[in-house]
Amino acid sequence: MIKIGAILLLTLHLCSSVFYTFIFKYFISLSDKDAVSQIDKAAYKDAELVEIAIPLNMPYMQSQNDYERYDGSIEFNGTHYNYVKRKTTNDTLHLLCLPNAQKTQLYATKNDYAKQLSDAPSSKKGSESSAIKSTFFSEYSYQSMQYDLTCFHIRINQHITIMNPFLASCFIETAGKPPQSLV
Repeated sequence: MIKIGAILLLTLHLCSSVFYTFIFKYFISLSDKDAVSQIDKAAYKDAELVEIAIPLNMPYMQSQNDYERYDGSIEFNGTHYNYVKRKTTNDTLHLLCLPNAQKTQLYATKNDYAKQLSDAPSSKKGSESSAIKSTFFSEYSYQSMQYDLTCFHIRINQHITIMNPFLASCFIETAGKPPQSLV
């Protein structure tokens, strides 16, 4: 009877965590749609925009004088931004972004909920930070880059057949006997 109760409680816990995961994903996608519709309607002030300048190393890139509409999002220091406009000048990409406070709040709530579920200590101001535990493997773990060369593998598996009748007669015949030594 105790095993059945434990299984039921674990199942309930699993279902609630999966349910909250889907709920958070749904509300985050709604906040993204709201932000994009706000940007499309130009319902923002130019003073709210944040400019990000990223250096580009592309030698034949043409510069643009005007900004163009650009979709996307970025997260920097825990704050989520939606791209509004972009332009390239010489060797720099300029992005104008609009902060998405609703998405930032949803991610903060989601992280707090995950900490409560996992019983991880939450870091609050005024409380002492816990000691950092490091292991040998985490300090000296080297992760290599992995590349996917699917085209290369496909090319190896292809068989090349040559349909030229003259190639069979162009090979040099081997000599019958080696020459006699003079010594």
